[in-house]
Amino acid sequence: MQCSVEIAKRQQQRLQQRLQQRLQQRQQQRQQQRQQQRQQQRQQQRQQQRQQQRQQQRQQQRQQQRQQQRQQQRQQQRQQQRQQ
Repeated sequence: MQCSVEIAKRQQQRLQQRLQQRLQQRQQQRQQQRQQQRQQQRQQQRQQQRQQQRQQQRQQQRQQQRQQQRQQQRQQQRQQQRQQ
């Protein structure tokens, strides 16, 4: 009887160990997934910020060019008027 009881105990212990291992694996997987998601989100945010910055720079450059062109045109017009 004692032998069978010990065998049963060992079997239970093995089962519990397996269950614990599975639980730990699942938890680790979840943590890894969360970390990956966070990293991806950070990367996406950085990319978006860079894109926005580039767009803003382009817009600013265009605006500056337009302003410069307008100023040049005005100056030319003034010079022409003076010459006339």
